[in-house]
Amino acid sequence: MNISVNAIVIEDSIPLTAPKVIGKQSKNKCHSLRKYLEIKDDNVFCLLCQVKYSKNTGISTIKKHFSNFHEEAYKEAMKEAVNVEPYTEKDSKKVELINSQLYEWIICDQQPFNVVENNEFQNLVFILDPRYKLPTRQAVSQYIETIFKEQKKNIYDMLSLLQQKMSITTDAWTACTNQAYLSVTLHWIDKEWCMKHILIDLIPIHENHTGLVLAENILNTLKDYNIGNKILAVTTDNAANMINFGRHLATMLADKFNNKEFMHFRCAAHILNLAVQAGLKLINEPIEKARKFSSKIRNSQPLFEELKKIFAMKGRPFLVPEVDTPTRWNSLYLSIKKLYCIKDMTDILVMSNRQLESIYPTNDDWKTINVSILSIFFYFYFKELYY
Repeated sequence: MNISVNAIVIEDSIPLTAPKVIGKQSKNKCHSLRKYLEIKDDNVFCLLCQVKYSKNTGISTIKKHFSNFHEEAYKEAMKEAVNVEPYTEKDSKKVELINSQLYEWIICDQQPFNVVENNEFQNLVFILDPRYKLPTRQAVSQYIETIFKEQKKNIYDMLSLLQQKMSITTDAWTACTNQAYLSVTLHWIDKEWCMKHILIDLIPIHENHTGLVLAENILNTLKDYNIGNKILAVTTDNAANMINFGRHLATMLADKFNNKEFMHFRCAAHILNLAVQAGLKLINEPIEKARKFSSKIRNSQPLFEELKKIFAMKGRPFLVPEVDTPTRWNSLYLSIKKLYCIKDMTDILVMSNRQLESIYPTNDDWKTINVSILSIFFYFYFKELYY
């Protein structure tokens, strides 16, 4: 692409060879980009793409070219061009404030510690405040560990002042890294009769998830906060290892803290879910049809686009059929509810695609499904009341 001299008209343009006076120093405004330029006769060539400019071309045009077509080179050059003094000791309060906000964002948004090494993030911070220097990944790790210890002490001090009994809920789960964890959440009623709860530990589990191993880990957490004698009960799911865990923890609390009031409760919501799942097996065929139909729409781009056009034709906002996930208790209810809400739209789709009839619920199926929806609704209603 060639750009003629007459095509460049910038009122405040500064030629490539012209210096700009800053205070008492004279600096070429485009010096940081010069390493990417070559001047021949009366023209200037970009070494990266050989675009030709007049040597009287304004700096704004040169910057725009590099910003649009050579972004990485532009960013590097602009960093070199900006000559700012970093914050000094007299600015320590401001640096401390910025650091605290950075750490809070990393913690609350669950960002990795090495986010401070991300080039795009560094560029953003540099543009917002060139004087601020990001801490290293190691510094972030150390400081957040310090914050954790401070917060843990604050929780310890707060719990030591509470006189009322407390209960815990716990569950084991496995992260995407295949590392198993055991969560421990503490519950109590304050003086104003308000329910309070707080996650006091997330324990990595490296052994088999036996009841004894789980009980020993939770006992250590209760010892750390010195609340073993205040624990009234624990609520878990109905897994066999959790039932065994409850018996072991009761024995340990009685021996270590003389706590003989401790009880183990099985989660009422989990029991209700098992009952609902058993009941749904009685109407498995209509449910399976609805599941297959929703999955077919989501996995077929032509059908997906056709359904979208039907919504547009009827002037209604597009709703995508959902496919339930067994591990999410409410997903079946939500998927059936949504499919029922868009039934008039999917009816039209099935009429023009007869191959879908075998996996599309009939009117009798919908009557059966409606009853199941009502049952599932009451299940989740009572589950919410329970929690």
